[in-house]
Amino acid sequence: MAIPTAVGLLVWLLVTLVPHEHRHAERIVLLSLSVLLLIAWTVGLRRHGRRVLIRSGAFPGWCRGDAYPHDEVELRQAVADLNRRKGRFPAIVGGGWGFFLKRWGPSAPRVFTHRFTGQVPNEPRRWRAGTTIATVNKHFVKNGKTLPSHPTMDYISIGSWVSCANHGNEGDAQTVAAIELVTVLDMETNTTQRVSYAEARRMFDFDFEKRHCVLDVSFNVVDNKRMQKRGILVKDPQSAADWLAPGASLRLLFLGAARSYAIGLRWERPYDADPHHDPHCCSRFCQFLQVDIFSVFCGWHEPMSTFNGKVSLYDANRWTPPIYPFMTIGVVLSGIVNFEIFFRLERVLDGATLFVLVEEAVAMHKRLGGRSEIRYGRPSAGSIVHWDLSLARGHDAPFRLLFERLGVKRVAMHPGKYEVADTAPCARVSVTELLGGPSATSDAALLVPLFVGKLRAGAESA
Repeated sequence: MAIPTAVGLLVWLLVTLVPHEHRHAERIVLLSLSVLLLIAWTVGLRRHGRRVLIRSGAFPGWCRGDAYPHDEVELRQAVADLNRRKGRFPAIVGGGWGFFLKRWGPSAPRVFTHRFTGQVPNEPRRWRAGTTIATVNKHFVKNGKTLPSHPTMDYISIGSWVSCANHGNEGDAQTVAAIELVTVLDMETNTTQRVSYAEARRMFDFDFEKRHCVLDVSFNVVDNKRMQKRGILVKDPQSAADWLAPGASLRLLFLGAARSYAIGLRWERPYDADPHHDPHCCSRFCQFLQVDIFSVFCGWHEPMSTFNGKVSLYDANRWTPPIYPFMTIGVVLSGIVNFEIFFRLERVLDGATLFVLVEEAVAMHKRLGGRSEIRYGRPSAGSIVHWDLSLARGHDAPFRLLFERLGVKRVAMHPGKYEVADTAPCARVSVTELLGGPSATSDAALLVPLFVGKLRAGAESA
């Protein structure tokens, strides 16, 4: 609101400055001050810390007892103080995107980690949880390295990457896992564990009391190699199989109400001598509009022959442009919510099966509106399929589609996005259970965290 108001007042000020209006000195001063204040206000709101507060429903955050730690000592002290004062574990807020997608914010007092950033002193491989993915990746790319894959939104914190099961769009040719080890704080015992990503995932999946917090993450990196993009119109089983073909380091598939087919993108080894290089002026934004936004309305896109730019792995993972406030407010006002379904097939996802999903999903979107995105890594029996959906209504339709057309009986919901209340006729399980790990009711799932925490506490006391 501040931007158009400032523009309007600026126009009024310019009109007032016309010679025959020279006597309106008070108006000129008032309008000038108003424009300057509005500009200062809107610039201030675009600072990272303020945007975190807005996205998490905490703005302006005054007098709420929130903590903004800068290092591990401050974070652990804040957790202990808030726990003692309120008798509950404080909510941990990273970049605030998860709360924005869920459409609810945690109650105060909270611990914000957007100042808890950078490399751990004397441990340069470890990065504090509040650091954004973008910051980590910019550090590595200076030395010709990059993360093999990471979530599309690279201004989320690396702590939420772990705790909320965020993921990238890796393909079968990418064999290195981005996350190496995670340091997790037990906010009840004030002890830490250094665990694998799979173990951290299990801890957060069964953390019903929200007692765990990510302290830092270390990463595996790969060479920032050159790749080439390939665009595919998925109109039949064969084109679906082409999108699934081996050799993709990254792959994405978009479909929506405005098209009768899907658009698939793959990043693979350079396959021709075309000199076209990405990104260039506005290319990221134009690509995002065509494959994603225009799948909801309009439907227009360039010929697939233009989707052949050569690009570094670093830029391929950053294929979307920054998300600006005018984009998020449009989503909110439209009533669209973004949720993501994880599911498994007992067989390999082949072209015929994928095209069934595409056809049925397109029909669903033509009926309900919205768009969706499919991500699939390594084609093998039991591999996880990620189906990201944006819908304003009919949230039960995707689950019926999966159950009736693909025989899917169990699904997991992305814990960092909007959570649909009822997944029937599919049973809802945790991400860990979907991956074949223990269930929330098994003795292992319930007792191991407690045992490890007590063992660690005893060791530290000794």
